[in-house]
Amino acid sequence: MSLAIEELRSLRLFESLTDEQLAELIDGGEEVTAQPGVRLFREGDQADFWWVLLDGEIDLVRRIGREDTVVRKWHVPGHWAGGFRAFDEHGVYLATGRGASAGRVLRVPAEVLRERLNAWFPLGRHLIEGLYGTARSIESTARQRESLVTLGKLAAGLAHEINNPAAAAVRAVWPLPWTEAKAEAANTVAYARRYHPEWFWQGREKLWAGPANASPFRPA
Repeated sequence: MSLAIEELRSLRLFESLTDEQLAELIDGGEEVTAQPGVRLFREGDQADFWWVLLDGEIDLVRRIGREDTVVRKWHVPGHWAGGFRAFDEHGVYLATGRGASAGRVLRVPAEVLRERLNAWFPLGRHLIEGLYGTARSIESTARQRESLVTLGKLAAGLAHEINNPAAAAVRAVWPLPWTEAKAEAANTVAYARRYHPEWFWQGREKLWAGPANASPFRPA
């Protein structure tokens, strides 16, 4: 491998490592060439590798809605991402890494990173494991909560329309001039009042919302 110990030592990320430790890291990894527009790793895939920028630029891209959004740009040697499976077997890439210019990165397998951290900084590895696990749990819980809130709002709206068809019918046609549609809505209201009074009384405020001299649904 052409990567030299001196090049890694120039990176702030590795400034405290010995020559022996840097040599072990180089032996366990490989240098990868980055090209503009070429993907290095993909969001959601298992983070099996640790990526460290040596030179060039890398875009970190996340899928937001229907668009790919650049959430961060690597341009300083020593920026890194991935390798999360060194701390969590379920770790995945949080964004897609894509070349923004020609450059080079150091790619180290997550299992090698875990072994080296165990040997060099066992306490640090345990601290990182705890921090990463806590962050992942919080994010997962927050996303589940957001999904439940959204589902609850949809269910409540649907239940209201199902349980109050009379009001729904009136709301749909009330902005229109008097037509057969409004007459049909009036029939719906009359039916609801006679056979399903709970529907009628639940929606009475909306049924009487029109002008007093125009609404056939307002009580005399």
